[in-house]
Amino acid sequence: MLSTVILDCVTLSTVILDCVTLSTVILDCVTLGTVILDCVTLSTVILDCVTLSTVILDCVTLGTVILDCVTLGTVILDCVTLGTVILDCVTLGTVILDCVTLSTVILDCVTLSTVILDCVTLSTVILDCVTLSIVIPNPERFV
Repeated sequence: MLSTVILDCVTLSTVILDCVTLSTVILDCVTLGTVILDCVTLSTVILDCVTLSTVILDCVTLGTVILDCVTLGTVILDCVTLGTVILDCVTLGTVILDCVTLSTVILDCVTLSTVILDCVTLSTVILDCVTLSIVIPNPERFV
């Protein structure tokens, strides 16, 4: 198996050092999660058995990536921009929840447009990447 298993009695975790994949696997009995420290990609992968999600802590981009097996989406928590990025495999869109501007940004890969749902003004702004224009649906609401 070419691996080393360490049972830590203090942290109640099981550490597996895999010599093939150059990764460190920690089975945490408390959080019911599996932590993988990958020495190649410099990332930390957490397999959560409760939420059916995979959390990747990337040390390079300072972001947290969550692969949700239920919603078929990828959630990226960016520590720099204070935003949450959701890559939805179904709608082929990227959703960014910005904690600073209180807005939701959707990057649609099909229509090549960026949709911003502003939680403050309750308006929907579409930034079209083709015409470089800003489209506001239902402008009569703000008259």
